[in-house]
Amino acid sequence: MQDFAGPIQDGFLLVARAASHNIPLPHKERDLLFTIDASALRGDPQKCGEFLSAIEVVSRTLGVTAAEIRAIARRIDRLRPMVSNSLTLMDFAAENAKPISDDIRIALTDAASAIDSRSITIKQEQDFLKAYEKLTTTLAPITAETLEASTTRLPSFGEILNGFRRGNLPKWTLGRFLNVSILLLVLASTGLCLAYYYGGVSTLQSYRELQKEESRLKANETVARLDLAEKTSAFAAAQQRSNLPNASAADVHDLKTAKANLDRSTDKHKASVEERQVVATQLQGMPQRIGFWASQPCRSKHAIFNFVLCVEMHQQQSTAAFPAPSIDGTATQESRPSDSDAVNVEVARTVISRLNDVYLPLLLGFLGAHAYILRRMSREITERAFARGSSFNHIVRVGLGALAGLASTWLLTPETVGGNSFKALPVWALAFVAGYGIELVFAFMDRVIGAFTGPEGSLNPRAISSKG
Repeated sequence: MQDFAGPIQDGFLLVARAASHNIPLPHKERDLLFTIDASALRGDPQKCGEFLSAIEVVSRTLGVTAAEIRAIARRIDRLRPMVSNSLTLMDFAAENAKPISDDIRIALTDAASAIDSRSITIKQEQDFLKAYEKLTTTLAPITAETLEASTTRLPSFGEILNGFRRGNLPKWTLGRFLNVSILLLVLASTGLCLAYYYGGVSTLQSYRELQKEESRLKANETVARLDLAEKTSAFAAAQQRSNLPNASAADVHDLKTAKANLDRSTDKHKASVEERQVVATQLQGMPQRIGFWASQPCRSKHAIFNFVLCVEMHQQQSTAAFPAPSIDGTATQESRPSDSDAVNVEVARTVISRLNDVYLPLLLGFLGAHAYILRRMSREITERAFARGSSFNHIVRVGLGALAGLASTWLLTPETVGGNSFKALPVWALAFVAGYGIELVFAFMDRVIGAFTGPEGSLNPRAISSKG
């Protein structure tokens, strides 16, 4: 059975073409093509011949066949997005004083007019493509896509009241505000970690300085005690000589001098003892302060903070919770303070080491990478060159930034980067710089690898022999 669906669609297409272009058709052929159906054509050769003849007459009248109309429709469907983008770019160029040549503008507007009239020719298509290429080259890196992506869109108050409909989510540029929110969250977390870190470092540094000061004062006290013993012996000898019956005026003078020296030595010894006792009192309370600082993660309700910094503390403090037994099995109270103090200091050093070597480099590397992303995003949005679909690149950049921040503590030191002027910086100070510019760490890694490989990627014998 013959299928007339295709010819009937051709007839409808020809009639629609004539109607859209205001071209009059013979009434007989127009009515036949518009009202015919497949059932009327089957089994009626005369009707079929009239139908085909009507298609031929209408095609001659229009000067185009149904196949050519379909080709034009496909061409229009392919060119319509590019024509729309070209008009958007021309509007942007006109609004921002970017000069566009007349031949480009004429070719683009002619193509847009031909698209609207659905009569674009192959020559117009070629002229449009050449002009569109020149336009994009002139405005590069700005494209219609970057103009669209660089526009900030937020939900209106009415949309918020009506609820967030799922279809509106792709239209709203919430991702960039999410990036800023993440940056602020990480920045606040980093600030808290730094405040906590410096609290422990300053306390531990004060403890070490007090220990050194106590050692110095103990030495001074020993010297003062020996001097006091010497002055006491000298005074006793002078007193003994002055009590003799034949004591002279010189002996009396020596007694006065020895008494004055003894008084000064006594005062000096007393002052050194008091000064050492003050420092000893301060030093005695430092381990408890250090232990209180180190136990803050264990008392925190934040699960992550509790887990990453309190695991080792639980293990160590559990061993120090009980005093050391004596030989007869009873607990010695004298051993408890020293053991507890040592554990508190060791736990504080462990926490500081974790923060200094792991968590702060990771956070600062992440923070540096995110700062780079936001700075670049802000610049591209201002220049209207922000590309859609950059989220994956941003995720990769943040991950590499955190890795570079951690690796910078292994591979780089402040001295190697900035010399002696950066020597006082902490180890993790480069983590932010490494996260912001990850090429710093990877360039150093390439240099290390290049020291062991030849120009062709083979092992460098000279590097191996020097290591041997």
